[in-house]
Amino acid sequence: MNGQVKQKIHIKKALGHYFYKFGVMVTLTFDHKEMTRIGAWADLGYRVRDFVDKINKWRDSKGLSKIKGFLHVNEDQPVVGILHHT
Repeated sequence: MNGQVKQKIHIKKALGHYFYKFGVMVTLTFDHKEMTRIGAWADLGYRVRDFVDKINKWRDSKGLSKIKGFLHVNEDQPVVGILHHT
């Protein structure tokens, strides 16, 4: 199997039945001038959870349901710091 097929299998397994639903991709970028890479990686889980919680609060205020599931991918960028895809 090539890398793309393996990634698709991993993503399909992680998303379960949500794999066949429409979704949105959001990118969170940490400013490398404000935070070191080590700090960004150490803080990433908390910041992602906080971001999803804020989205859910906004959705709730609009009468929408909460996010039922999400998949995040961490990507280290040489210049801009850490990117996080949700």
